[in-house]
This record gives sequence, C-alpha cells and structure tokens, in this order.
Amino acid sequence: MSSGGKMCFEYDSDTTQTNSGYRNCATNFNCGSGNNFNPFEILYGEAIINAGNIVLTPATGTLNVNEGGSATFQVHLSTASATDSTVLTLAKTKAGVTVSPTTLTFSKTNYSTKQTVTVSSGDDADHQDISDTITVSVTSGGFSASNVTKAVSVDDDETGGITVPSAAIVISESRTQATSLSVKLNSAPLPNTVAQIRITNSDTGAATVQPGQLSFRTNNWNVNNSVRIRPVNDADGTDETVTITLTPSSGYPGVAAVTKQVTIQDDDGQINISSGAVEITEGGSNGTFTVTLGAPPASSASFSVTSGDTGVATASPTTLTFNTSDKPYNTAQTVTVTPVDDADQSDETATITVAATSGYRASNATKSISVTDDDARLEVSSASVSFAEDSTGTFTVALTSAPPGNVTVTVTSGDTGRATVSPSSITFTSTDWDAETVTVTGVDDDDGTDDVVTITLDAPGTIPDATKQVSIQDDDGQINISSAAVNVVEESTATFTVTLGAKPKTNATFSVTSGDTGVVTVSPPTLTFSSTNYNDAQTVTLTGVDDNDQSDETATITIAATSGYRASNATKSISVSDDDARVEVSKYNADMQK
Repeated sequence: MSSGGKMCFEYDSDTTQTNSGYRNCATNFNCGSGNNFNPFEILYGEAIINAGNIVLTPATGTLNVNEGGSATFQVHLSTASATDSTVLTLAKTKAGVTVSPTTLTFSKTNYSTKQTVTVSSGDDADHQDISDTITVSVTSGGFSASNVTKAVSVDDDETGGITVPSAAIVISESRTQATSLSVKLNSAPLPNTVAQIRITNSDTGAATVQPGQLSFRTNNWNVNNSVRIRPVNDADGTDETVTITLTPSSGYPGVAAVTKQVTIQDDDGQINISSGAVEITEGGSNGTFTVTLGAPPASSASFSVTSGDTGVATASPTTLTFNTSDKPYNTAQTVTVTPVDDADQSDETATITVAATSGYRASNATKSISVTDDDARLEVSSASVSFAEDSTGTFTVALTSAPPGNVTVTVTSGDTGRATVSPSSITFTSTDWDAETVTVTGVDDDDGTDDVVTITLDAPGTIPDATKQVSIQDDDGQINISSAAVNVVEESTATFTVTLGAKPKTNATFSVTSGDTGVVTVSPPTLTFSSTNYNDAQTVTLTGVDDNDQSDETATITIAATSGYRASNATKSISVSDDDARVEVSKYNADMQK
C-alpha cells in the first residue's frame, strides 16, 4: 500500500463495545497520520468517560459515632456514568472503625440515588476517642471524579481517671506499720501500652511514700495497686497534712493528676497546768494558774480557755498562743480566774478547760476552781449526834460570814415527846457570828424503840434554814424469855415463850437462832411484836436432833432484835437428852490373882 491509511477494530457486539467505553468504528476514515513507512493507523475507537463528582450527604462536617454504636452518611454521583457500572470503594484507616458496605455500584440510571454507608465502632475498655477518615474513590466504570473524604469521630464512653478511696486517711505518728492507699484506673490504657503513674509526696519530713511509680496494663488496670505510707516521728506536737499526688507520666493521655490528703496525728503534744490549788472567794481576789506545753508546735498553736460555769467563775484570756519565736512552748502563760458574786449561799466549783484549737494535738487539760460564797448562811457541825434517853447531845451552829445586822435563829425540835432543845433561839451579830452550841435532851418514853428527831434552825430573810438529825437510843427495850428450864429428848419437842419489856413504836422483828442446829432446831425463825401485843407471850418450839452418839448435849437459843426495837440479845440454854442405848459399867475393886 503506497499511501497511509487508518484501520479501526471493534467488538462484535455493539453493546459490549459501548459498555467497554469505546465508540463504534465509523464507515469513512480520513487518514490522519499514515505515510509510506507506516501506511496504516490502528484505531481502537475513541474512549468515552464522563467526568463528575462524588457527592456525600451531609456534604460537610464530621460524622459522630458513639462507641459501641453507629452512624450513617449517603453517597451518589453528580452525573450519569458513561457505562452501566461504576464502582466506588470506601476505605477507612483505624482498627476501631468499621465501614459497611465497602463498595458502592452506580449505573447510568441510579447515579443520583443516594446509597447509605454505615460507620460503626466497637466498645473497648480504654477512654480514647478515635478520629478517622473515610475515603470514597472511583475504582472502575465510565466515570471520573476526584476522591472525597468523610471525617469520623468516635466518642468513647469510658472516662479516663485515677481512682483512690474517698475515706479520710488518718495515721498516728507512732504507727510503725505502713498504711496502704489503694490506686486503680477508671479505664484501660491503649493496647500494647503501659500506663505509668508517678507518685509524689508534699512533705517527706512528715511521711514517706513508696513506690515512686505504679504501672498499669490492659490486663490489670482495674485491679488495686498499693501505695505504702509511713509516718515520720518528729519532736513537735503538731498534726501534719501530707498531700500525695498521682500524675499520669506516660501511656495514659488526657487524664488529670489526682491528690489524696493524709493526716499524721502527732503523739508528742501535752498541755501542762500548774498543780497548786486555786481557791477564791466571791467578792475577793482573783486566782491564777499557768499553762505550758510538753512539746513545741511546728509553728504557731492556739488554745481555748473556757469555764465550765461562767456563773461561778470566768477565765481570762480566752485564748493562749504558743509559737516557735516569742511565745515558746515551755514558757508559762498565766490564766486569771475571777469569781462571780451570786445571790445564793453555797460554795461552788468551776472547771477551767484548756483545749488545743489549731496547730497542735493534745488531750484537753482541766483545772478545778473552788469558789467560797460570801453570803452569810448557817453552818451546822457535821459530826453525828447520838445519845440515850435521859441523856444529852450537842452540835454547833454558826454563820459563814458577818451579817449586816443582828440575825436571830429559832431552834425547834421536830418531836418534843422524844427530844427537847436548848436554847430555843440564837442571836448572831455583825461582830459575833462564831459557833454557838445547841443542847438536845432525850425524853424517856415507854416504848423500846430508838428515835430520830430533826432539829430545825429557822433563819430570817434570805438566809436558808438548816436542819440537824439526832439519834436517841431507847433504854426501855427488853426481851423476856420464860424462866423454866427446858429439856428436850432427841426426836422430841419442847417449848419456851418470849415477851417484850416495853412496847415498840411500830412492828418490831426478832430473829430466833440455834447455836447448834446439829443438836436442836427452832421454829419459827422470826418473831414479830406490835405496840398492842408486845406483852403477849409468843411460843418458840424446839426439836431435838437425832444423832449417832450416846451423849446428852446442850444448845443455846438466841433471840435478837433485827428492826424496830433496841434491846440486848436474850438467850436460852436447852438440854438435849440422847435417846441412843449405851452400856453402863459399874465400878468395883477386886484382887487379881494369877
């Protein structure tokens, strides 16, 4: 062939030719580039590819996915494909993100139909959010477009953090064993990562902390690790607060440090109060005592000074301060106590308490204050007064302070049939309020009962009355036992009778006891007499006790007043004849011959 030419090849099927993206060959070709050396130009047909865009819905913004959940977006083409099958591929980059489906197919007719893509995330134990990008690209078909991307953010449902117990940690300074602080993580570290938690201590002079670092992995992040805390025993008397800080140093990003405060209770503190008694009088001078500390405070320490009864005595100052400079712990500070003048006539006591309020640990210290009343009142001698009928007893009465004028005290007996008093009145003056003697005389009555009589001292005005009880021992009481001798045989009974020599004031009881219950027993064990039957004989029954020996015996029966009567004990000797057979050998003299 002498001139150039053009040759076109095509598929046998027009449909295949078109779907392959090429035109059919034309019937006439103008030779374009053939020449004598290359007479034929091979033409495969003109390629047909439509250009357009991959359209995402929503077009912009980040697709947010909750961990363990899913979210969707949609994809379509802006123009029809030149072929009946255009394939898009969807690719992600992070292991925690899943895309479904991973391919989309569009035809000439459904190019504008939105197809849904689902993005999901698995639930893991860490707290890290995931950021990923989904890339959509054309992989085949008669369509050309630039790749488009969709940003994806996975919101993790775990919250990172360091967990320590909320309960307060208080350690005595004298404790020798370590106290444990439990530590764990709120979420796992990332796979193949070790979370390192650095541990620091704010005051190594108060406590030591070990170890300096804790490590957590994906298999033990939620298991407690222990931080060991040991107190340091110092010389001061002040509690200390130590702050332990736990800071993620690596492998656990985005988590803030946490702190735990530990209180070290001091064991050296002591409040010392001077030992001398403090005794003050209403309207008189103040009293004082001093305060020191047994150990120094770490810096400055405050102490409250309070009165347990400000109606009796007040204390000043109400606050004491000790420090390490101008108010040393071992320099005495003075507390002044002022008595309060009240309207009553009683001596009183008040307790002053010194308590640490800040900067120091020590038990409270107290001081008892005696306050003598300055109001005149009757003062009766405290010794007991006891005497017999027809005898006398005495006691004294005085005023505790000088009265403003004459004070006449009336003295009366609560029962003049039992006791009388002398004098019947006593007068005290502003120059003479010393003790005066009151004489009480017992009245001889006809009963056999001791008496108690109350003597009343009636003072005028605001001076309270006073009383004195006196005991009068009766001299009429007597227990009478029938005089006849009493002999009783073993396993037999006998009797005697009992009366009283004087009547009791109320019912009087008497015990009846045998001196040897192996010889004789008594019945009843108790006798009761009244003011109406005291001279009526009451019978005591005696029963001889059978024993194994052959001896006659004696026993003593005792009648004793137990209540409501004064009398000496009365006794009765009882002979008890033995009832056991015995051999009686007569005595004789004989010459003994061989």
